[in-house]
Amino acid sequence: MVTDFILSPGFTAFATVAGLLGDFAAVALAAYGLYLTAFSKKLHYVSISEHISKFFGSILALSLHNGTLHAIPIQSVFLMKKYGENFYYINFSTFSEPIIIESWSVKRIETKPFTYMDSLREHTWQSNINKLIKNSIIGVKTGNDILWIKQTKNAPVKEAKKAYKEGRYQILSVHTKKINNKVISQDVDCVIYIKMKDINGQFILKSIFGITGWNGNGVLLSEAICGYNALAGAGNTSDSISKFIQTQLGINKENIHVEMIDRLGF
Repeated sequence: MVTDFILSPGFTAFATVAGLLGDFAAVALAAYGLYLTAFSKKLHYVSISEHISKFFGSILALSLHNGTLHAIPIQSVFLMKKYGENFYYINFSTFSEPIIIESWSVKRIETKPFTYMDSLREHTWQSNINKLIKNSIIGVKTGNDILWIKQTKNAPVKEAKKAYKEGRYQILSVHTKKINNKVISQDVDCVIYIKMKDINGQFILKSIFGITGWNGNGVLLSEAICGYNALAGAGNTSDSISKFIQTQLGINKENIHVEMIDRLGF
């Protein structure tokens, strides 16, 4: 009876259809695999974060996922931020040599440390990364192509691409201020140089960054001096800070030099 069913026209037709469907599925999987391997250049947004330092430069970090079966080279990353009816261009990272996101992997891309970023009217992006990424489209240059990545469903991709192509955007600059080859924050307003001996008895010159106005009339330090992370009551001038270190910490005047920095001098 089973043999008769297997040999029946109905079962034969079913087996034929099932075979065709199986062949179709195999072809579809092969085609999709070929697309992922040879043609797809799709990247996915994972997250963005900000790392803020009280004394030194801030860093933005962007994570992207490569969901293809081949590596994708990246030459630069930028943001197209929509604010009101206008778009603003923010250069995120540019590489002298392309970096590679391997297949099925996540790559963390960081900005260079910076002091501050231009603001739009009352909005400042520093310490408010969510406002920065809102209505922003990520552009990734991979040679002659640009991959456009949205982090939300309703992000204005088409508008951003058109504005970029037509050059209808303003550039938001990222500013950097360096002292002794270190990028400093906007809050830093003095540098304290102290000549002292290291553990080997050799004289070294240490540079310590300070923020005046701490706890009223004190100075917050980037590095402890004689065990003190702050100088309570040291004032806000080079003379008052230098005199405080001499009298309260016992360091000779000739081994101290204090320079004040204009916070607005960027």
